[in-house]
Amino acid sequence: MSFSAKLKAFILNEYPNCEIDHLFTSVPRGTSKIPNVVYQTWESNKLGKTHFKELKKFRGMNMDYSFEFFDNLRMDNYMSKYYRSHKIHQIYQNAKFGPLKTDIFRYCILFERGGIYFDINKSVNISLRDIIQDNDEAIISFEQNPIREFIDWEAPKKTKKILKHPELIVLNWGLAFTRGHVFLAKIIDNIVNDYKSWKMKRVSNVKSAIVQFTGPLMLTRSIWQVIEDDPGVSFRQMGIDFERHADFNMRGSWSRYAITASYAEFKNNVIVS
Repeated sequence: MSFSAKLKAFILNEYPNCEIDHLFTSVPRGTSKIPNVVYQTWESNKLGKTHFKELKKFRGMNMDYSFEFFDNLRMDNYMSKYYRSHKIHQIYQNAKFGPLKTDIFRYCILFERGGIYFDINKSVNISLRDIIQDNDEAIISFEQNPIREFIDWEAPKKTKKILKHPELIVLNWGLAFTRGHVFLAKIIDNIVNDYKSWKMKRVSNVKSAIVQFTGPLMLTRSIWQVIEDDPGVSFRQMGIDFERHADFNMRGSWSRYAITASYAEFKNNVIVS
């Protein structure tokens, strides 16, 4: 918990927190290949007043989409029910930080069901129908951040020819996939295969380590590998930050750290046991 965030939330009248379950509803299945359902997660189902209003606005722009919310307990129950016999479940259980768990969860639920995932503090300022076309099987977008600023990687030759921005990180806060897409299968396999390298390893920067192990760097690497093996894999690219339509931090979304500290605050920790 961040004391400064808690004090700020109190001063700015963000309390009492609102139960965001009330925003999450179900609509009939659409005709597009990517199911018209948006999955979102957070530690609990309570958020500050302003953040709640922004989520309500995002929901209101996309009334033809179902929105499903998973708090920690619901994520745990989902992973136990659908992935108990898979090695990824053990890694999920052994994760020491929430963002590592939510990384795994988003890949797993999209692989098992298909649909859309958005981080709880992010959105786009246009309708999802303006992004997702009926025949899309996967949609990726890119961060503004060059990969070389984080790690000494370079996209392989085939990938460079296919990706619009092979020098940039593929973002993982907004994802859209059909069920069982090969990008998702690859990243789940890669996390399992890399687990031994991170198990009980003490890292100096928790956020950077998670970004590499389960976050956008791992997603980027996995997509590269799939494209190199199959340049004809079906996906569509939405440029940088969903063609600049991204809202990175919804108004008031900082207030969620009044309850749970950001993983960026942690140094010299083990991220997975």
